[in-house]
Amino acid sequence: MTVLYDNIIEWQCRRHLTRQNINHEDITKQAVYDQCNTELQFLEYLAFKAMECNKIMLTPAILKEAQDDIKCSAIGIAQVLKMGILKSYDDSATGTQNQTEKQHYFVHLSFQEHFAARHLLSILKSTDK
Repeated sequence: MTVLYDNIIEWQCRRHLTRQNINHEDITKQAVYDQCNTELQFLEYLAFKAMECNKIMLTPAILKEAQDDIKCSAIGIAQVLKMGILKSYDDSATGTQNQTEKQHYFVHLSFQEHFAARHLLSILKSTDK
């Protein structure tokens, strides 16, 4: 199952790189992951933080807090939202076009679990050293 999610994430990353006009056709999976490292780290931490709080719906405050916690100011939340891993949900009466003001959720709970597991794995790898 993990291989399936890794392949989907690689495909999403390649699509993301295409939108940024970055040629990815001749690079390895690891190189693709390296190109999208900041976005993936953010998604991993966000998924872990949400699981820790027992949340599926991610408020703008949680997104901002996660961004501040991992100090990923190099990318904006809007950039991560364009990857296709998170979907927006707006339950306000007036609605908003600003994606960063909406609630979000992972495309499926299993993706949230996968990204949270990736975050845990990176923590465990860093404590081994």
